[in-house]
Amino acid sequence: NPIEHYENVLAERGAGWAQKMFAWVERTPVGKARHLKGKLGFIEFWSVYQELCLELLDSSCIETEVIESRLWNDIVLESLAIRQGLF
Repeated sequence: NPIEHYENVLAERGAGWAQKMFAWVERTPVGKARHLKGKLGFIEFWSVYQELCLELLDSSCIETEVIESRLWNDIVLESLAIRQGLF
């Protein structure tokens, strides 16, 4: 749920950060072309970006693991690093 996810991110980062990000998204070529504004524009921008990244990964020959936001911790990350041969 992108709205729930970004509500959490925005709350964690604070109003100042959120306003900078909203303004940045609004100034991007995609933001201008799609008339993305404010919080909903920010959420739409990053949701579409995530979909694009996942489609690119799915079409590649690169082994990937998706870690759901808010469900990972140091144990999960260490286990992933071990499986990937980083430890």
